[in-house]
Amino acid sequence: MRLKLTRFSGLAPSQTDRNLQESFASIAENVNLERGTIQAWNEPAKVSDQTGYSLFMASCCPITGDCDTSFAETGIDCGEILVASGLGKQPVFTTETCPPHWEPLGFPCKMAAPTVKAPTAKEDFSMDLRSYYYTVVNRMGWESAPSLPSAPVRVNIISEVSIGEFEVPSNAVTIRIYRAQTPLDYGTEPLENDDSVFLLVGEIPVSQPVFKDTVKIAGFACETEQYSPPPENLYEICSLQNGRLCGLAGNHFMMSERGAPHAWPDKTKVSFYDKPLALKCVRDVAYVLTAGRPVTIQVNGDCDDGVLYSVSTLQQTLPILSRRSAATHAGGVVYAAAQGLVFIAGQQAVVLTRDFYTPQQWGQLQPHTMVGCVHDGVYYGSTATTCIRFDLPDEIFATQDDTALTTISLRPRAMYSASNDRLYMALDDGTYEWNTGTGKMMYHWRSKVHYAPGPVRFSAYKIFTDGIVSVSHSTEHGEISRNATSLKPARLPSGRKGQEWFVDFRGTAEISEYTLATSIRDLSHD
Repeated sequence: MRLKLTRFSGLAPSQTDRNLQESFASIAENVNLERGTIQAWNEPAKVSDQTGYSLFMASCCPITGDCDTSFAETGIDCGEILVASGLGKQPVFTTETCPPHWEPLGFPCKMAAPTVKAPTAKEDFSMDLRSYYYTVVNRMGWESAPSLPSAPVRVNIISEVSIGEFEVPSNAVTIRIYRAQTPLDYGTEPLENDDSVFLLVGEIPVSQPVFKDTVKIAGFACETEQYSPPPENLYEICSLQNGRLCGLAGNHFMMSERGAPHAWPDKTKVSFYDKPLALKCVRDVAYVLTAGRPVTIQVNGDCDDGVLYSVSTLQQTLPILSRRSAATHAGGVVYAAAQGLVFIAGQQAVVLTRDFYTPQQWGQLQPHTMVGCVHDGVYYGSTATTCIRFDLPDEIFATQDDTALTTISLRPRAMYSASNDRLYMALDDGTYEWNTGTGKMMYHWRSKVHYAPGPVRFSAYKIFTDGIVSVSHSTEHGEISRNATSLKPARLPSGRKGQEWFVDFRGTAEISEYTLATSIRDLSHD
């Protein structure tokens, strides 16, 4: 009698050993099964001593934060910027990443009105009623919403008017002054049907305390009157394909103006029945993961082009258990729910792990602590008890193969899949790049229990390997042997019978075949 394995598979804890194929495992830790053999992953390579509970990689420079921090990279006319929420009292951005130099993303709301001084005007027919407000501009060229307007003043149209006492935030570099003027009929009453608009009359550096208005013909109208700063309680910030940022604030979803990450108008707000907890974006779709039913938001364009967005709520109740478990994949999002690992693409949802974990087994993983990342089509999910490595299907209802589920011995605090096809992990003592070290990780692969028709006395085994492997054999009565072996056939202790047999491999060498037989001679039989 012989037991022969020429392919090695992963885990399927929900299935009984009697129902599994011969190649399945009960333990598959740190094993690379891509070729159907047992291979060891390379050790992770340390790239920085910096670590944290959120991670963004800029080239080889890690940028970290705490559990509430989120990062989003977005393109604007002058290049790429990195935006973060949860690093302080308000969202911030940087154009330099090694190290980052954070600046406020927005501007204060409702800056104080300027003071306006004009010479005493004689009553004549050359009079205006004027009001002024100002905006501030940062080094990126982003312009704030206007300040409160000044009180109207009566001015002779040829008089010089002084505007000053501006409330200037620390991130401003220039001040733009706008003027609204209404001609006075006979120098005393405003003309009928005169809708005055604030028009630009000048721009000064923030170091200049007063602007002298002698401008006869004003410029363009202020375009930022509808702008609002990003909410201070903004969280889960991410980037859409159309040049907008979006995020969650309280019970709302919000977006920035296109190409203006500092401006978050109220017209973009979406509220939810279930509390929003996490947000992930894929191209022009935002997935809002809630304490109940997930929501998808399809961003269509600007309001001038029609409906800004369409909102759809999935019918299934699939609450997210861990905000940090969410990751994007194949146009959708994957996350830890109460039912298992969920994959949502558009309006369709499936529990990917339903054939791998029972609800009780899934709960034992403590999925509410899961930190997730998708890299090269594989979901890495680290919890307080384990770290799963799960091959994801390319389509939502595709089936997984027998190597889909394994585990790794690392417990990342945070992970980041970079555009250079590298996976980075924030561990306890620093940030590491996955599978790029010079050494090998020690694997542990244990077979499922193999049932014989009756008690059988296996006496010899052989493995095909390129090195030394620690091998142990056990039956329902306990372990019967443990030794290091290579290509040569090896004997088991004589006289040990069992009906339930399993084998344990530990090492770093590749194993391509394993045979267990009742005699040395039987090892050579096909």
